[in-house]
Amino acid sequence: MAWDFAKFFKGPSREERLTKMGVRGDVVAAAMRMATDARSDPTLVELTALLPDDETVLVAMEGRWEKYLGLAVLTTHRIAFAGHGYENGFLATLGLDDVLAIELPKSGRVRFIGRTTTPDGTADAMFVDRTLGTSAEQFAEAAEKQRKIGEGPAPVVEKRDPLELLAELRLLRDAGAMTPEQFEAEKAKLVADL
Repeated sequence: MAWDFAKFFKGPSREERLTKMGVRGDVVAAAMRMATDARSDPTLVELTALLPDDETVLVAMEGRWEKYLGLAVLTTHRIAFAGHGYENGFLATLGLDDVLAIELPKSGRVRFIGRTTTPDGTADAMFVDRTLGTSAEQFAEAAEKQRKIGEGPAPVVEKRDPLELLAELRLLRDAGAMTPEQFEAEKAKLVADL
């Protein structure tokens, strides 16, 4: 029998690492679709703490807002910017109902026109630059789609697969982020919702 040494030394996948850190499933899914590395992990953990349970992250991208590097996130309710190392909430937020226009002035840049809340008050726009690859274009397209959903009937929130949620709970339990009692309680909730 041959030994697979590469498999022996291979660490956890990014998805496993983020889940063990307690990052919510929707945030993990958005992180898996964006161009980034482990330096964003603390900000992804922070996003999990900042967002209420009824707000789902749809898309995230690395970029810069004013002088801060961080993550721009599109949720079911807003566009927000969380700075790397900034732990006092979002640096800028713009409700989807407040978005007047979305512009792509140059590659790697996106501007959201509308009443933006910042730590210093309000601004007329949120401008994110220094994005990677085509992430600004993809983010703008997703934001425009989500904004149009808000103009029509209430969006249908896709119910997540209970087996996927159970797998996430098992990872949290196995990583020590959840006690066996907490795991059993959450598992019972999942079974009750079936």
